[in-house]
Amino acid sequence: MSAVIARLSGRARALPPMARDGALAVLLWSLDLVVFSSVGTELDPSTAAGATVVGYAAIGYLALVRRRRAPLTVFGILLLHSVGAALWVPGYDPVLGLLASLFTVAALCPAAAACWALPLALAPNVVVAVHEASGLSPGKFVGALTGIVIFYSLLNGGAWGTGRWAYVSRQRAADLEFRRSVEAREALADERTRIARELHDIVAHAVTVMVLQASGARRILARDRARVEEALHQIEKLGQEAMGELRNMLMVLRADGTNELVDVEPTRQPGLADLAGLLMAVRRTGVAVRLESDPDLGEPAPGIALAAYRVVQEALTNVTKHAGPGARAIVRLLRFEGNLQVSVSDDGGGRHAHVPRTLSTGHGLLGLRERVLAADGHFTSEAVHGGGFRVTAILPFERSAAVTAPLLSGLNGPFPAGASGGET
Repeated sequence: MSAVIARLSGRARALPPMARDGALAVLLWSLDLVVFSSVGTELDPSTAAGATVVGYAAIGYLALVRRRRAPLTVFGILLLHSVGAALWVPGYDPVLGLLASLFTVAALCPAAAACWALPLALAPNVVVAVHEASGLSPGKFVGALTGIVIFYSLLNGGAWGTGRWAYVSRQRAADLEFRRSVEAREALADERTRIARELHDIVAHAVTVMVLQASGARRILARDRARVEEALHQIEKLGQEAMGELRNMLMVLRADGTNELVDVEPTRQPGLADLAGLLMAVRRTGVAVRLESDPDLGEPAPGIALAAYRVVQEALTNVTKHAGPGARAIVRLLRFEGNLQVSVSDDGGGRHAHVPRTLSTGHGLLGLRERVLAADGHFTSEAVHGGGFRVTAILPFERSAAVTAPLLSGLNGPFPAGASGGET
């Protein structure tokens, strides 16, 4: 039985709205004549009086076909229809049509219009109540009138309350859908911003170091072929590494160009263990860089490790751009009170590299600040007294695996003397 009802309900929902409203009008018209008229009991439909009732009822219910498009107009028509029946059509007190239009007004109209409709719907009911109680004795008149008015008030209140519930439910559903769409757009924008930061860090570092390597190779091209070949080898290696990281990042975008994010197989992101290669690449540009790390630093969560790596990468990229060969930089990794502190400072004493201004996007430090804040960390950047610059990030460690050995053995040590270019 339930399957049959569900099938019929599905077919009904598939019909156009006006067709459904037309079927509802025919159904309510029939029930209204059976329950709230004398047709079939005191009045014969074949007589003039019976035909008048049937025809009058049909005229009013025709308006229900337009109840969704003009709910207030239909309500007004059925209100006048009910009042007219109560005053001039004996044997017929229409109820269901007005209830249907009252429900529609409550379900589709704002609160002000819906609230006015409820008391107005009682007008024909009061006329009917007075008419039916008029033949009683004065002692019974008030009681009968009160009972009839309460009965119709409950009917109207039930229809109106159900309509308002439908209105509120629909508004809540629309609000929920709007919030979901906004959250989806914000999530998409955040993810694209994250990808943009990653791409900036990858490209800015690789291109800057490659340009500096190429510039140094050009200056010694005629007198040191071996160092030129080494510089070209490093440029090739940096380009390949950068392309590999770019490929990993671009995998999160659809290949069909729709720019919609998709789930992909996780790819390895750089972390603290990759600082060795990063520092060696920077040293080849002529910047003397040293790493100072807690011997029992441990391994932070992957997201924190990536953020720390990018902080060091962007800070050293800026050193190579603005301080240039001969500058001395220190990278410090400290762990305290459940936090990882990453600090990169330089003395500003290099021979300022002639790096084209077009290589600077102007978003490096801003991107770092956003990255650190997204990791629930704290970021500062400031000029150092006496020259140089310092970048500091404090990140929640969220230790995921214990690594008690020194993080990057063999990278610490004194500054090389005379770091004037090439590998130091």
